[in-house]
Amino acid sequence: MLTLHWAKKGAWLVVLGLASCTSEGELPSTVDAGSTESGSDAPTEGGALQGTMECGSIPVASEACATCADDHCCSAGEACADNAACVALRGCLAACPADDKPCADACSDANPEGAADNRVLAACRMRWCGVECFESTGAECGFQLPPASCNECAQSMCCEVGWVSNTQPSFWAYQDCVAPCTDAACFDACSAGNPDGRDYYMAFIGCLGTHCADGCSVQPAATCGGFYGPACSTCVSDNCCDASLTCLLDPACQKLQGCVQSCGSDADCVSACEQASPDVVDAFAALDGCLTSTCSGACP
Repeated sequence: MLTLHWAKKGAWLVVLGLASCTSEGELPSTVDAGSTESGSDAPTEGGALQGTMECGSIPVASEACATCADDHCCSAGEACADNAACVALRGCLAACPADDKPCADACSDANPEGAADNRVLAACRMRWCGVECFESTGAECGFQLPPASCNECAQSMCCEVGWVSNTQPSFWAYQDCVAPCTDAACFDACSAGNPDGRDYYMAFIGCLGTHCADGCSVQPAATCGGFYGPACSTCVSDNCCDASLTCLLDPACQKLQGCVQSCGSDADCVSACEQASPDVVDAFAALDGCLTSTCSGACP
């Protein structure tokens, strides 16, 4: 049976540490007219929404934005259209005067159930239509994290895992859940209620904590994608870093790890977990094998 010996304790502290990387304690952020953020250097849609996507009839910044979004983000537009709260949110934003942030904030507050699908759509437009929709670049990976030093590193080192995470509604729902958390019990409850969102979140935060800890104010820093205890961290860094990065920066491997850990000694349960995530079984086994054979003393 596979058993991954890495420290789960303290992961919530890392989330709190990253709050200083954003204006509202949210990580990461895709910002458009519906954002509740302020004071960041993230792109905005530049005011009132004056275009409409054919995919879902979603109002966006301009006709140029709508054309680009239809070409690249049709499924995200249709997902928003299937969510009444997202439709209401976009419609509310369309009625706001240009650059009226209090109006946009009120729209977001009135339609919280539409936030995740709206942010997924924003992430897609950021990546493919930054100039057309936000009159800005610097968010080519579908997200932008202030300050500039954090964003530059994140775009360079965590592009793919950030893009994958930002385009998952579960990721945004988990982020909203943990945003007000101040203790481990709160984070544990969010994880129990949204394990998929937690997997995407931890993969992204693990990348930022490994490669961009200083620029993004990640405390404590991650080691090779994971948050290990001190002795274990040293051993992983010296002996298992590649295996750790391969597994823990992949949300699917994170999911398999959590599934296996919940099985205890139930071999049938472990087998079911592996069958549900066949593409990452080898990556998970490689990390578990390295930790077991090389770091068992340091990573109990």
